[in-house]
Amino acid sequence: MTGTPDAHHGELLEDEGILLSPSTDPTNEGEIRYSSGVLKAKDGTGVFNLRTGGSHAPTHSKGGGDTVDAQNLGSGSAPAGKLLQTDGAGGWNLVDYVPGMPPNLNSGEYTTPFSTSSGTYQPVWTFTTPSLPAGSYFIAAIAMLDTSNAGNVTDARIQLDDATIIGSWIAPVGYVGGSTPLVGLRTVTLTAGVHHFDFDIRKVSGNGSVIMKSCYITIWRVA
Repeated sequence: MTGTPDAHHGELLEDEGILLSPSTDPTNEGEIRYSSGVLKAKDGTGVFNLRTGGSHAPTHSKGGGDTVDAQNLGSGSAPAGKLLQTDGAGGWNLVDYVPGMPPNLNSGEYTTPFSTSSGTYQPVWTFTTPSLPAGSYFIAAIAMLDTSNAGNVTDARIQLDDATIIGSWIAPVGYVGGSTPLVGLRTVTLTAGVHHFDFDIRKVSGNGSVIMKSCYITIWRVA
């Protein structure tokens, strides 16, 4: 039986889409073609590979601000030395990381010396995080302790959300001008939201005052 000829000569129109031979890249905005074994599309920027994104990789913006390159959604890779990470508030950050190590999420420092002779805890510095996603975090914090009189007994602490002690230290500071470290290393489970870390100091006994200075904290999300 003889085949029925196509009613329309030339290009085949179906649902206002044009089926073209897979030979060349798309030339019109919004057009998609299977060209040389690759599914390609064209937008206002240019032609790109629909699987990998190519030079037109997807981007995310944070708070309506500058855009950052997203991870390659086809291969799962990210720009070298970078990792796309949620900021816990609906936005994204492109953060530095070392392969095999968790990305540094947040850090802060306060270097102004604080002196007190009070027997009750005095706040030296409060580090407040941005809104964080829930998870397990490793906290590394340090402060240097000093005294105006040798033999003063100093009590110092680093406290999370007015409850969890990250680091504590109570002992005499040996001599004037000698710095003794207060170190806090701990893994904690944080709920989603904003958290704060308080660096406090008080004098237990002795003459003169006790001093806290050079406060640092770094937080990593590990799970």
